[in-house]
Amino acid sequence: MFEEALELFDRLLRCRVHEPKGGLGRVLLGEMVHGKVVRNGVLADVVISSGVVRMYGKCGRFGDAVKVFDEMPERDMACWNCVISCYYQSRQCERALGMYGEMKRFGLEPDLVCQLMIMIWRRGAYILVM
Repeated sequence: MFEEALELFDRLLRCRVHEPKGGLGRVLLGEMVHGKVVRNGVLADVVISSGVVRMYGKCGRFGDAVKVFDEMPERDMACWNCVISCYYQSRQCERALGMYGEMKRFGLEPDLVCQLMIMIWRRGAYILVM
């Protein structure tokens, strides 16, 4: 049963969730998988919980993504990148930059993906101000 849930979750992460058809069904499916992950006690696994954060981010459910992130006992770089991206996509650029600073305070050095995201956003914000 657990392997089945992980396989379903993996398929969900690979699908295009922003398509107009079936979007709500995919969100509901994602919520079901998230519930199963919680009930099976595997949300503490950084890979699985990062996948849940990513899934909610792809569905546009940024608040849910951040909530899962906040509850994670351990976080990897991919998860930090995802939650920073969620803040930016929901037009909360200052919070995205704040998370970048928080990540550095936790002793993590931003990877190339994170650095590029921040540089692009800062430049975009600068262009918007001009």
